[in-house]
Amino acid sequence: MPSVLVIDDEKEYCAFLDRYLSVLGFDAFLTSSGEDALELSKTMRPDLIVLDWCLKKSISGEETLRSFKCRPTTKDIPVVVISGIKESAEDEMRARRAGAAVFMTKGEISDTVKDRQIFERRLRALMLGQEPPLSM
Repeated sequence: MPSVLVIDDEKEYCAFLDRYLSVLGFDAFLTSSGEDALELSKTMRPDLIVLDWCLKKSISGEETLRSFKCRPTTKDIPVVVISGIKESAEDEMRARRAGAAVFMTKGEISDTVKDRQIFERRLRALMLGQEPPLSM
């Protein structure tokens, strides 16, 4: 079963992603801080990382992403950056420059069935090393 490391400091959203990824056939590993995720990634190699851009605990989502992309063991793992709000186009550009494969708002994942289908297609494409689709 493909594994996904989820880093988000909102417990309710983590629980949603855990249930949702399980339904899609993914094994989710959850953590609420960038530091814990970096430590966890020393003992496991997820197929994909879903990272909250606006982490409030310890190190930021951007710092966490940069750390993942600097490590030989995690630099090639695709990272989907999520945010409660898409603060600006600059955030997306910063995330992509730091190594994010995709930048999405949390609403784009949870709002509608169509959005969830797009999210699923993006995850599966990333795991296959393909360019993720922008829409259906």
